[in-house]
Amino acid sequence: MLGTSSNIIDRIGCVHLCAFVALLPFDRFYSELILISFMLHTLVHFKRDHFKKLLCKEFLITALLFLLVLTGTLYSHYPTEAKNDVEKQSAFILLPFLFAMFFPDLKKYSPVILYSLVFSCIGITLYLYMHTLGVMQFYHMHLKELFSVSFINHNFSAPIEMHATILSMYISFSIFILLYDYYKKRTSGIWYLLGILILGAGLVQLASKTVIIATLIIANLAFPMMLTSKKKYLFILTSILLSAIIIFQVVKLDSLRDRFITSLQNDLTQSSINNEIMEPRIERWRIAIGLIKKAPLTGYGTGSEIPILKQAYFDQKLYNAYLKELNTHNQYISFMLKYGIAGLLVYLLILGFGLYTAFRKKDILFISFLVIIIIVGTAENFLDVNKGIFFFSFFYSFFIFYNKKYFTPVPDLNQLKEQPIFLDQRFNIKETIQ
Repeated sequence: MLGTSSNIIDRIGCVHLCAFVALLPFDRFYSELILISFMLHTLVHFKRDHFKKLLCKEFLITALLFLLVLTGTLYSHYPTEAKNDVEKQSAFILLPFLFAMFFPDLKKYSPVILYSLVFSCIGITLYLYMHTLGVMQFYHMHLKELFSVSFINHNFSAPIEMHATILSMYISFSIFILLYDYYKKRTSGIWYLLGILILGAGLVQLASKTVIIATLIIANLAFPMMLTSKKKYLFILTSILLSAIIIFQVVKLDSLRDRFITSLQNDLTQSSINNEIMEPRIERWRIAIGLIKKAPLTGYGTGSEIPILKQAYFDQKLYNAYLKELNTHNQYISFMLKYGIAGLLVYLLILGFGLYTAFRKKDILFISFLVIIIIVGTAENFLDVNKGIFFFSFFYSFFIFYNKKYFTPVPDLNQLKEQPIFLDQRFNIKETIQ
């Protein structure tokens, strides 16, 4: 009976995890609602000895990010903004806490959890294409306009009011979930191929430069390195061919060429077009780095990024950035600006621990996730928005605890005291004791 009860508790928790992941591409209200429900479920079944689970290095390292945010409030000159950031980034501690407290057999439930994201992303992509084609039909537009500026990047994701880069991160990761399953599992590849084609089309339509670069790097370098099957070289050849097709389409289509090549050049150079002074991303980085030099060790504190940048933008006559209240658009510079070199080192420690765990366990999906996070961070502050925070906190905690060898000693049996009892043995042992 004890084993059955534990199974039911785990299944209810798994339903929460699946719902949370599936609702990531939708309004944050639903994700927050599921998170609250999951917290209540965990607290109802809480036991005093569960606190011991918080002493593991996995939880302590994943919790560092929130401790950094909390510490930054102590010396911030912007208490209102700091309070908002703490509330928004509380997921940095809540999700690791819930994974530590509620520890189901993640290896058992991981396929259904991961596929919740896959099916959600496929459904969202199909909906966005149907919406786009419906608009084109209403205005009697030619099909070739599908790749025009009007329907790529943020204009494509606008119907669900989601940032194109964040949605691209979800879709890219979903592609590698399907690829991994195809090369490790058993069934016919037609459904995997269809899912990958749908998600790949959505990824190109969203036209996020950093995510597509990350996807190509994973597909052509990281993913093949971890494959051991006979299909490894076939995968490499297929990946190179598909990458070449994507690059060819980017170069051929004017809107994609402007998005990936021209805009990238403008972002990384100080230039003007048609006598209009541009405000390239590199100029904002230069201003942010200038501010960092004035407080290199601890930065300016939680909630300080936008207020101090706005003033600097105004002083440097970057009026567009001032009016739009733009952030640094670089996660690493953002950490240095708010928390100094110390803050950046904490973030790099978290990423480094994740990479160490992923390579030690040869976890290709964790590696793929981290590569996406690392590369996107060079051009976006995705940890300043709820959907980016949820995505990072959930899957980082998921993979860290998925790869953790968790054990519970059984005090009544002397012969088992000296041996670790791993999670996949837990129910049988309890039933034996019962």
